[in-house]
Amino acid sequence: MINPPLPACCLDVEDAEWAARLYAAYNRAGDPATAGLNYRGDPCPLWEELPPNVQAKWRAVAAFPRGTPA
Repeated sequence: MINPPLPACCLDVEDAEWAARLYAAYNRAGDPATAGLNYRGDPCPLWEELPPNVQAKWRAVAAFPRGTPA
């Protein structure tokens, strides 16, 4: 089975900030049929289109120390 091309919100841009790369990885993870879609089945926005508050939340995830239990 051939999967369709990934939406832009799923693409990893190597020179992007770490939070944006994590956001893209999250969007492309899981079932390929739903890559780039939110829980309602709507397309996920590009990183640049996210509200500042949502970008701040992803930056907090990116800054969380690796190996530290929650």
